[in-house]
Amino acid sequence: MKTLRTILSGCGCAHCNTWNAKRPGPFNVFDRANRRPPPALPANHRPVKWEQSKPFQHIFADIWGPCKPPGYDESVFISAFKCPVTKKAFGYASPSKGGQHFHLQTVLDDIQSHGFTPETITFHTDCATEYTSEEMKTLLRQYRMRHETGPPYMHEFQAQIEVLWRDMQKIMNSTMRTYDAPLYTWPLAALHAINTVLNVMPNKHIGMDTPHLRYTGRHFDYTELRPFWSECNVWQDPAQRSKAGAKADTSAKLQPKSKPYRYVGNLTPGNYLCLDTVKGKLKALSRPTFVTDPALMAKTLANTHNTLVDPASTAIFTKKLYPIRRPTALSSPDILELACSTHEPD
Repeated sequence: MKTLRTILSGCGCAHCNTWNAKRPGPFNVFDRANRRPPPALPANHRPVKWEQSKPFQHIFADIWGPCKPPGYDESVFISAFKCPVTKKAFGYASPSKGGQHFHLQTVLDDIQSHGFTPETITFHTDCATEYTSEEMKTLLRQYRMRHETGPPYMHEFQAQIEVLWRDMQKIMNSTMRTYDAPLYTWPLAALHAINTVLNVMPNKHIGMDTPHLRYTGRHFDYTELRPFWSECNVWQDPAQRSKAGAKADTSAKLQPKSKPYRYVGNLTPGNYLCLDTVKGKLKALSRPTFVTDPALMAKTLANTHNTLVDPASTAIFTKKLYPIRRPTALSSPDILELACSTHEPD
């Protein structure tokens, strides 16, 4: 029978962290000779409560993946950062696990632009080499941040980020099935769940406020939300059409034209994050025209697959190593297995 080894990481207070640092190795419950309980807790011991912490005094980070097949931009990993006080989350997609210090730099610049300047920041991660690189150490020293590492998949330490993965996977899976999104858009669906849905939903742990309210100080305008993978169009600027017509002397022949996009999230209030399905590029659009007619929307969804398999419109995707498949391919063990496998903290 295999020996059962467990790590008693405690509640995260200074007493438990000191005890864990002094321990020579994992605690073996079957080793009777060396079995010993942890020392008695001091009289003034108090478990760490995130509610009593300052906003962004603690930042949790973890990486989810690799996922198959790669996304529209060859992304196979999702990186997430979360504040346990405000419940604000930041998500990023990348083709490799390296370069996490760039994502952390973006998060720190963002929170400082919103007026959060905590005196000390504790960065909580697992023991992955991506968080112990020289670039990451340099960045942590630059911002005078503490770095605490713990065992992966341990709810005593990584519960905050594991809950984020659980909710993100469920939202991503249901979003792609409900709105009939192609399989190569799974990174966009994951980031839409982290950066948009979870940040604008009321949270019972912060008094039914939204992370967006705790972070920005204002309520989110829910009229700006749209169904994922909604069809939208961007009309050409009339001034540009007139200018082009004057040069070519064919202004009478120029008609108002629009370019089709697909809505995949909200970048900032008033800016919609949309995907150009022809070139495979993301753009922030301020005034796209969405298809709101129910009959036209139903017809658009019915013809989605016929449009996506057109070689002329999907040349950017046919160059990949995998073919474009219908969303029914979600039943394959590629991404459904990852989307349904959740890490439930105790």
